[in-house]
Amino acid sequence: MSAVTKPMTAIETAIQEALDHGFKPNLEAFPEMAHFSLVQIAAAMTGDVFIDPAFWRALGKARRWTTDEDFKRWQGSVAEWKAQYWKTHWHALIDHLADGKDAESFFAALPGKPKAG
Repeated sequence: MSAVTKPMTAIETAIQEALDHGFKPNLEAFPEMAHFSLVQIAAAMTGDVFIDPAFWRALGKARRWTTDEDFKRWQGSVAEWKAQYWKTHWHALIDHLADGKDAESFFAALPGKPKAG
């Protein structure tokens, strides 16, 4: 019998995108997880991942969000830049959770198009 691969959740997809774009979770506290994939490890430690600015920067890179550097050359309005700014999305997650909503629904609706390759 072959194993059926289930599709990744929106959280796992976001974590994979961040890993693909340079995010390296701090694994020193979890040596027992050495045989798991980075996505599995990061998904298991989402509380740590969600508060790590490196995760949000890498996800922003994957989703083509704006950065602090982009603002120096930005041609649109401040409101347009902020709507695409990686930190805006990080803060929106906190507000989403504070409103009693779950992280999966937040990541499922998260804007941005992942970069190919």
